[in-house]
Amino acid sequence: MPTKNKGAVYFAEHEGYSVRADADMETAELVLYGLVVKSRPFDYDTNKPTEENYIVESEILDDLKAISKSRKLDIKLNSCGGSCTVAIVIYNKLREMVTNGTQITCTVDGVAMSAGSHIMCAADTVRASEGSLIMIHKSLAPVFGYYNADELRKVAQTNDAYDKVMLAAYKRKTGKEEAELLSMMSAETFMTGKEAKEQGFVDELVETSDEVKIAASADKTALYVSGRFMPLYGATCPENIPVVNNAPNITAAHHMALQPESNEGNANRSNNNEGGKTTMAVNLAELRKENPELAARVEEDYKAEHADENKTAMDAAVQKALADERTRLEKIEAIAGQVSPELLADAKYKNPCTAEELAYKAMSENARKGQSFLNDMKADYSGSGVEDVHAVAPQADGSTEQTKAQEEAEVLAAIDEALKEG
Repeated sequence: MPTKNKGAVYFAEHEGYSVRADADMETAELVLYGLVVKSRPFDYDTNKPTEENYIVESEILDDLKAISKSRKLDIKLNSCGGSCTVAIVIYNKLREMVTNGTQITCTVDGVAMSAGSHIMCAADTVRASEGSLIMIHKSLAPVFGYYNADELRKVAQTNDAYDKVMLAAYKRKTGKEEAELLSMMSAETFMTGKEAKEQGFVDELVETSDEVKIAASADKTALYVSGRFMPLYGATCPENIPVVNNAPNITAAHHMALQPESNEGNANRSNNNEGGKTTMAVNLAELRKENPELAARVEEDYKAEHADENKTAMDAAVQKALADERTRLEKIEAIAGQVSPELLADAKYKNPCTAEELAYKAMSENARKGQSFLNDMKADYSGSGVEDVHAVAPQADGSTEQTKAQEEAEVLAAIDEALKEG
């Protein structure tokens, strides 16, 4: 929804987050739910921006500017992360507000992972329930196509730079040594609210009226946070986070049991009361059966998020295929003079093959032709009657008679010599 003013109160609401502030900017509230992105993904089926939970850079920067004079800002956070670049911008804007006198408190309503944990650390006071989940790791970069060592090192250097920025935010918040934080980032460290408080990422543990319930998908690549599906986009859940289909058996200590958000949400799920278990989709195929609408949104999100990457990979594959085909034809043309026109056309178009395979076919054809020619010569010789004509030539013993075998051997030798010279 567009930013607007409701009476004397500043108000803005978007898919994924909302902003509210009172008339005199004494207090403001910022709700950050969703994936952190540079721009809102586009739905190519409807030709409209995707209306889902995203924290979009351009939208949030406008709203932060509008409430920059607030004396107090409360942030409600539930994000699996997303763009490191956008998280850096949001973090810096929030820290600028702190410098200008704004007191910022961040409450982790569900999860604060990756770029989400970076944003979380902009607050001077971070609050979380014991069942909240915080994760820090080193930055990830998708790599498609073919690269040499120098190009790959450049990608790694870029990742190192992002890691240093996140490291600075984590160090400011926790006071930990850089070596320890880097070790935690390398290990992709997941922490419950209580563990995050012990490590200095969280300042206060709070009890909420609605218990945070978290479980992992069966393949550990996504979370269900109080019933909300949240892909991890490259990260993997640790083994101690229970999977969806075992949710009822999770102990209260973990605070991670998954239940539907409401009766309305429960209507879109298939229940199996046998053994006290609630059956829910653990892969996309099952999700299509149980909740087609949600499955469609998940697929749209993924396609939109990776559209540019897939196009780049496809373009690279097409260019490589064209280059390989040009090289194949150039090599074939280089030996065209040694190959019959029929074989040449067959190798180029009808039954495509490499220049090496064509050369072998040509040699085999020439060998067959040579043998056929030799057989024809022998047949012509036998049919000519020349074998009945005896040449008279001096022999080693002084005689002038030549045996039939000697005559035949000389003729065959002459034929072979002629073939060699040809």
